[in-house]
Amino acid sequence: MVDLSQLNPEQRAAVTHRDGPLLVLAGAGTGKTRVIAHRIASLVDEGEPPEHILALTFTQKAAGEMRERVAQLIGKRSARRAVMGTFHAFGVRLLRADVHRLGITDAFSILDEGDQRAQVRRLMREARIDERRAPVPDVIAAISLFKNQGALPPSTVATEAGRAALELLPAYNRHLRLLGAMDFDDLILLPPDMMDAAPDVAARIQRQFRHVLVDEFQDTSAAQMRFLVAVTGKSRTVCAVGDDDQAIYGWRGAVVKHILEFESWFPGAHVVALTENYRCTPAILETANRVIAHNRGRRPKTLRTPNPPGLPVRVIACNDEEHEVKAVTVTIAQRVRGGEKPERFAILLRTGTQSRPFEAALRLEGIPYVLVGGPDIADRKEVKDVLAYAAMLAGRDDESAFRRVMASPSRGVGPGSLEKLSDHVRAHELGIIDAALDAGAVRGLQKRAVVAIQELAQKLHKFRELQRAASERDDPTDRLRLMLEELGYLASLDDDGDLARSARRRQTVEIVLNALTRLATRVHESLETTSEADSRKVLDEGSALDQLMDRMALDREGDRRDDDTDDRAGVRIMTLHAAKGLEFPVVFLPGWEDGLMPHRRSIEDGSHAAPGPLEEGEGEEGRAAPEHVPAEGNGVEEERRLAYVGITRAREELVITRAVARRKYGKMVGRLPSRFIAEMPPGVVQEDQTDGALTPDEQRAQAADMFRRLREQMGGG
Repeated sequence: MVDLSQLNPEQRAAVTHRDGPLLVLAGAGTGKTRVIAHRIASLVDEGEPPEHILALTFTQKAAGEMRERVAQLIGKRSARRAVMGTFHAFGVRLLRADVHRLGITDAFSILDEGDQRAQVRRLMREARIDERRAPVPDVIAAISLFKNQGALPPSTVATEAGRAALELLPAYNRHLRLLGAMDFDDLILLPPDMMDAAPDVAARIQRQFRHVLVDEFQDTSAAQMRFLVAVTGKSRTVCAVGDDDQAIYGWRGAVVKHILEFESWFPGAHVVALTENYRCTPAILETANRVIAHNRGRRPKTLRTPNPPGLPVRVIACNDEEHEVKAVTVTIAQRVRGGEKPERFAILLRTGTQSRPFEAALRLEGIPYVLVGGPDIADRKEVKDVLAYAAMLAGRDDESAFRRVMASPSRGVGPGSLEKLSDHVRAHELGIIDAALDAGAVRGLQKRAVVAIQELAQKLHKFRELQRAASERDDPTDRLRLMLEELGYLASLDDDGDLARSARRRQTVEIVLNALTRLATRVHESLETTSEADSRKVLDEGSALDQLMDRMALDREGDRRDDDTDDRAGVRIMTLHAAKGLEFPVVFLPGWEDGLMPHRRSIEDGSHAAPGPLEEGEGEEGRAAPEHVPAEGNGVEEERRLAYVGITRAREELVITRAVARRKYGKMVGRLPSRFIAEMPPGVVQEDQTDGALTPDEQRAQAADMFRRLREQMGGG
């Protein structure tokens, strides 16, 4: 029997509810992962076969943690039989099995960011769209938003990038089909299309997954909601776990109304609220409660905590940004030199560009730090190269992979020749290897290019035949290693003569090859421990090669909310968005001024502002005093939810800082305090100033003078 005695009454109610759809409102630090794991375990304990349980998450890390928790309760073997993974990973699983019902190859590749940029740039050139007016990353973001929402918001359509996205979208989708490729959004969009086109497939999927659990439900997009409804079917046996107060991804298509209007999507739903917070001190929690209570679009709830009283929340006003950076970093340095570990501290920022001065200051102080959300191993050239060779070995008609293999190492074929080959592929609807084997038929190719392309294609074809003849239970690692050697890739790692760099490159290659071996072992073990009937389900996930490429591609999901996987010692520096789901003993929240937190864009036009760097010349100055701003829209409400997320990352201490003035275009410009500071409870918040900073009375006088000048400028007298 699964022991539920350690759960509080709210958690136990969420775990044991069985009568229809369930929404679990899981406030920050209330044990939602514990609830999900116990619910899965209790279903299995009651006799539900694990393979009938589907748990969907938004990050690979969350899925891994969930599986570990479930394994602790019911054992690894049973936990392995349940399907737990991200929306995108589950989408890949369904598409690999049945996407041919849409006339699409099940050997599709998943575009990485670089490949997607290259394809969109090519289409923009063909359509004569000026990349200077519509930057490629902005066009890609608009395409993704359109796919997730089904339409673009007016603010996006009004931009050059938005208009370019609308123009390119049909050609972009056709182009991906010709390439045998999908982008991340297709992994969510196409499964419902497939189920609509093949009712027998839909019925099979709905019969298999009798219990569907969704973590972080507040982050679902319109496309993900359609996916969820398709998978649950008429039974609607769904348990959604989330927190509307932590819905911070509207800028990329998440729809907070899904959790606010859950009962309209799933009639008869029962709602359980988890309100016992086990993370924060009372002062931190009361601050969070008071701030988020100002949002109108939310389900009312107040978190409580059994934790003992802690330190007051500190709000520090600094003269300028340099003063602010010094106040934070010197405090951390003093405490680290006093014996505290640097990883106890986190600096959580509204935008990515805020990190640079904090990094520089910590370096000067000799304090180690980890910039979370920086370059990932999956972005290394060697990883992409090896995956391209793996795609060729697996028999995929992946044009991007073929181009990368052709260039790594260089085989003397330039971009112009490869463009001619690509044009030939599209004109005759051929696979890339078939076209390359017959490169002599490509118009305009010089003989030298024809010979090089055919020579590579023949070698790739040979290895494909070896792989095709191998058993599905076989480990393909040795064949991939031999392929890398015979085609000159391993030798090319040493070309520049830098021994240290060569060693790092070879180490990266070994990381990928070792990952492939582990996947092959896992496939073999799964086949050995399952019945003949269940073996097909294991193989439906793809060969070890397929799984390697899919998993490495899926590691780039979203905005990498798996962030804190780096085990290096150091102060964590990251954006507030990246910090969601994490917690730290001591948290610093710099830059709490109107225009930065909340972001200027959310105040001016009500749109959701992404966590990336501010645009060149973007408004850093304060706008209007909180009492003079118009009624808040969804943008500011999402910013307040982001503030709530930042506050509730702190377990023991929370320090909020702001600058009274910041430099803009070489001049110091006055800043107004964030409106969220005014919403904090005076009884638990301590107003401080650092050495040389203005006192609170001086700050209020300065703000009053600023408001007076603003009214004069607006003609208010």
